Amino acid sequence: MAPFLGKTVEKLFVSPDTTIYEAMSTLDKGAKGVVLVVEDNILRGIATDGDFRRALLRHVKLSTPVKEIMVKSPQVAMEGLSHEEAINRLKAMSLNHLPLLDERNRPVDMAVLGDLIRDKKGPEMAVIMAGGMGMRLRPLTENVPKPMLNVAGKPVLEWIIRGLIEHGVNKIWISLRHHAQMVQKHFGDGSRLGITIDYLIEDEPRDTAGALSMMTPLPAEPFLVMNGDILTTLNYENLFSHHLESEASMTVTLHRYELQVPYGVVNLEGDSMTGLDEKPSFWFHVNAGIYVISPEVIKEIPEAGRFSMTDLIRHLIEKDMKVDGFPLMEYWLDIGRHPDYERAKLEAPMLFK
Repeated sequence: MAPFLGKTVEKLFVSPDTTIYEAMSTLDKGAKGVVLVVEDNILRGIATDGDFRRALLRHVKLSTPVKEIMVKSPQVAMEGLSHEEAINRLKAMSLNHLPLLDERNRPVDMAVLGDLIRDKKGPEMAVIMAGGMGMRLRPLTENVPKPMLNVAGKPVLEWIIRGLIEHGVNKIWISLRHHAQMVQKHFGDGSRLGITIDYLIEDEPRDTAGALSMMTPLPAEPFLVMNGDILTTLNYENLFSHHLESEASMTVTLHRYELQVPYGVVNLEGDSMTGLDEKPSFWFHVNAGIYVISPEVIKEIPEAGRFSMTDLIRHLIEKDMKVDGFPLMEYWLDIGRHPDYERAKLEAPMLFK
C-alpha cells in the first residue's frame, strides 16, 4: 500500500512540552494544517491549525506547552488503510487528518483529506487597496506609490499578487489613486502573470473600503480584500475555507500585537498597594488588513465619499451581520512606516523568492 505521507510524517512531530510558538513553526513548515504530539514514540495528541488559532483568540501565551491545547484522544486508524477507506472515514467524521498507527501504536503515517481529494474551494478573486498616499513613508512615496516600493527585487504589490496567484486567485482588481499610471504600466492587464487584472480608479479618496462599490459587475461569490502594503505568507485558502464554514458576512484577519509597559505597574485598592507587576506585557488583536467579504456586504457601502474598513465593520456589527475574526500565525508585516520598510528589506529576501 502506497503511503499517504510516509516517513515525511515525522516532520510534523513535536513533544508535549514544545511551546506553542515552536509548534507553530513546525505547523508552518509541515504545511499540512496539523502537528502530531509524540512522546516515547507514542501519539499523545494532535493540534490543528484551528486549535492554534483558537488559542491565540483566547490570548494563551506562546510559551505555553502545546499539550495544553492539543486534542488528547484524536481519531486514529491502523496502517494499511486504503485511500478510499481513509476518504470515507474522514468524511464520515468530518475530519481533515487521520493519524495512522502501527501494531505498537506508533504514528507511522497520516491521511490528509485535502491531499486525497481536490474539491477544496479556494478564493478566485481579490481586491487590493493600493490608492493611499503613503504619507508616513515620505519622501520615499512622493514620486512612487507605496505598494510599488521595492523589496527583494520586486515591488511589494507584485509579491502580494504572486502570493494570491499561488493560492488560486485568477482575477484581481486594484484600487488606485496616487500615481495610478505607474501601477497600470507595470502590471497591465495581468497577462504577464497569467491572470486578469482590472483597475478601480478613484476620482476622489474613497478610503480602504469605498472603492469596492465601484466594481462592475458585482461579485457573485465571496472574495478577498487586502491592503496593498502588506507582506505575508498567509495561506489564503485556509482563510477562505474558514469564511465559508463560519457563514460570516465578513472575516477579518487579526495580528497579535504586544505592548510592553517599560515600568513597574502598581495595583492599588484605595491608597494601599496590593501588588506590583514589573514591566508587564499586554496582548491585543489588531486588524491585519486582509479580509474575506461576501457579496451581500457590497450594498452596505456608499457609492461616493470616504468609507473605511473600520466604518464597514462597525456598520455590519450594528446590523447584526456576522463578522468573524481569523488570527494570523504566519509572517505578516505592514510596511507603512520607515522602520517597518527597512525591516521588510532585510526579511523579505529570506521569505519571498
